[in-house]
Amino acid sequence: MTDDSPAAKAVEVALPSDATAGEAFQIAMDACLEHLAPNVACWLSTEHPDCLHQTRVSTRRLRALFSLLRTLVRDDPELQDIKARLRLILVPLGPARDLDVALQRAQDNGWSAADLTRLRDARTTAYAGARQVLESAAWRQVWEDLAMWRYASGWLDHVADLRDSPARATTDAALDRRYRRIVEAGPHLLTMSDYQLHRIRIEGKKLRYGCQFFDTLYAAGEVVGADGATLSVPLHYAETVAALQDAFGAFNDDAVARELRERLGLESRDEHEIPTRLDCLAAWQAVVDLDPFWRTT
Repeated sequence: MTDDSPAAKAVEVALPSDATAGEAFQIAMDACLEHLAPNVACWLSTEHPDCLHQTRVSTRRLRALFSLLRTLVRDDPELQDIKARLRLILVPLGPARDLDVALQRAQDNGWSAADLTRLRDARTTAYAGARQVLESAAWRQVWEDLAMWRYASGWLDHVADLRDSPARATTDAALDRRYRRIVEAGPHLLTMSDYQLHRIRIEGKKLRYGCQFFDTLYAAGEVVGADGATLSVPLHYAETVAALQDAFGAFNDDAVARELRERLGLESRDEHEIPTRLDCLAAWQAVVDLDPFWRTT
């Protein structure tokens, strides 16, 4: 995303160090919603690709939050219904984003005018589907229902003891669960299916978002990041996990590109490095080499 992009970036989550699990949940959820609203409005008025991307990022972060704090909500039928509806309603935004990425790559690599036209036409169709979603009654209703759930009297009373306990009683376990799944995948990275690799990538995404959501709960010191900036230990950890996501995601990107090529009859080609499992293994090792800060602070 360029500096002059109209899209809004994710809102910083600043949790008090003594926050309860319920307070952490509410603050992080509100940050996701604050990230979402301007990007939906931006895309509906401009159809700028970055606004669509950030719309998807904000909703992915929210869904990851629900997963990370599942011990609070797994027995809440209202929230489980909202989660299921949200997952379904977001489906059409994926193809639109895939075509944004494909079209940008094609333009950067000087693809033929015919192939660019095919991609633009496909994106126009996908954008129509995305607009139908974002202007729909179902879209408005799911967010209204989430707000009613969020502000209901007796919110999460069925897990009041956990809701009112220190947040780290929940967040330590949430981070550790994703970390263990990533670590345990190591011996199988060179042989597992692309689908299984994608599932590990999703665990990495949840771990990364968790580090960002819960950053200020952990007084774990500071580290100089890859760009020379000083980061908290949790945010540096998130940066390292992001590199794992990128390495694993290259396989998914390659699969999407092949599917588009076949479906749209694209003829242009560009030179690019074929992703390798060794890249995934190196990115995995970089994560494993870091101390899990939630265990040491």
